Amino acid sequence: HGEKLYGSWAYSLSKAIISLFSSLSTIFLFSILAYFIAGFEARRYVYFLVVQALGFLAIDSLLAVVSASVNDHESANTLAAFLLTILSLFNGFTSNEEIVPVWVFWIQYASPFFYTFSSLASAFFLASDVPAEHRITDAQAKSLSLDAKMEWLGPVVLVAYVLVFRCIAVLVMHVTKGGVAK
Repeated sequence: HGEKLYGSWAYSLSKAIISLFSSLSTIFLFSILAYFIAGFEARRYVYFLVVQALGFLAIDSLLAVVSASVNDHESANTLAAFLLTILSLFNGFTSNEEIVPVWVFWIQYASPFFYTFSSLASAFFLASDVPAEHRITDAQAKSLSLDAKMEWLGPVVLVAYVLVFRCIAVLVMHVTKGGVAK
């Protein structure tokens, strides 16, 4: 890509596809271990795997914007670490309406970690087909800002997050680097 042989769109699309395939084994390994160690029923594993992959892709897309926005590795690493720290703090589990001031609570709605957590928690602890002994109480669900609709709304938001941030990364690269990957 240093030879300026291809444009921003081609570079970004190929990088996203390669990143996905190179990361699938790690995502699969983590999700299969975490899922079955937690003792969940096998029938929901595919949902768990897909949401985990979408969460990864959303974070990867955000980091693609960071990478396209700066010119050096040190700045990119610093900005990425800052963003990941803030977004992971507002994941829906460690921060919730009961403990976070209202004026910063909105940050969770910008966090892919929140949508990943909310989707999985809603699917595994709020869904109508979850056995009563595994369901959480309404008070617990409220304290975690969980809603049963997040089971499907969360993955939709994560897909939108991936598409929007990948497009932003391409546009930033196109504008800042003259349309050619540098």
